[in-house]
Amino acid sequence: MINLSDEQSIVVKAPLYQPIQVLASAGSGKTRVLTERVRHIIENTRKDGVIALTFTNKAAEEMLARLEDIEGVKDRCWIATIHTVAQQILEQYGHTIGLPSELHIYEHIV
Repeated sequence: MINLSDEQSIVVKAPLYQPIQVLASAGSGKTRVLTERVRHIIENTRKDGVIALTFTNKAAEEMLARLEDIEGVKDRCWIATIHTVAQQILEQYGHTIGLPSELHIYEHIV
């Protein structure tokens, strides 16, 4: 594990059965803390269903890059943006609620 502050270490080592939410300002180390939390879960359990949701592609890419040293990390966890996860769920299961098989999602910026 990389060097973390006492507060960051508490989050990383929080009980595994306890969901956590990290709210902090930009540049405070959120991505580092969440990455180390995922590392802690993978290295200390047999869990193969770890999901880490971020808001930005940059954070998801950073997390994956920082965890590359763990064998089979991509098979054991899913690190992506909330939007990517939602899109993949809709593409895979949208037909069950009547969505077309070819789903197109458009972004509208005002």
